[in-house]
Amino acid sequence: MINRVLQRIPESTEDLLPGMIAWPDNQPSKWYYLAVQEATNSHDYVRKASGYETWTALTENRNWTIYEK
Repeated sequence: MINRVLQRIPESTEDLLPGMIAWPDNQPSKWYYLAVQEATNSHDYVRKASGYETWTALTENRNWTIYEK
């Protein structure tokens, strides 16, 4: 939902990059695939004329464990 509000969603799997984090239970045929990939991979992107994004580079994922108590 947040991805859609922020218009942060790829249009298709062709807009993703090789080497991204892939989850065994998140298959490209599932309706939620692109949203999960968007939310779990840090990346740079450019916006296409259609409003969707194309990934241009993978970036380092944050270490969220530093915020745990």
